[in-house]
Amino acid sequence: MPEFFTDLINEVSQTLGLPENWINDQAFSLNSGILPEGIEDRLIKRSYGENLIVYFLDKKDQIFFKLYATIDQGPGKHYQDLMELKPSEEELFQASLWCIKQDPSPEFKNILKDFLRKIGYGKIADRI
Repeated sequence: MPEFFTDLINEVSQTLGLPENWINDQAFSLNSGILPEGIEDRLIKRSYGENLIVYFLDKKDQIFFKLYATIDQGPGKHYQDLMELKPSEEELFQASLWCIKQDPSPEFKNILKDFLRKIGYGKIADRI
């Protein structure tokens, strides 16, 4: 991220008492750089005064990114966030297909399938 932006992130972190990593650019490091189809159309725009516009990810896209992060980095915060989103079976299926595009290796796919089975979504694991 540009230095001016990281400076602003640090300032907000200190002012609001947020953790240093409250915002990050890890999503940009996805291997293929393929964003979920239609992500731009689902962005939620919020204006804060005259000078700040923020675009938030839709629930569907959050599920895609959180599933990928959970498989890529292991259980933890991303898994907790994913479960708080209460994804439907179809949302998890679509997210799984997208994740496989990010990392098409057989190892990643096997880890994803094992994860889905462990959390009670064996039917999705069988479909991918």
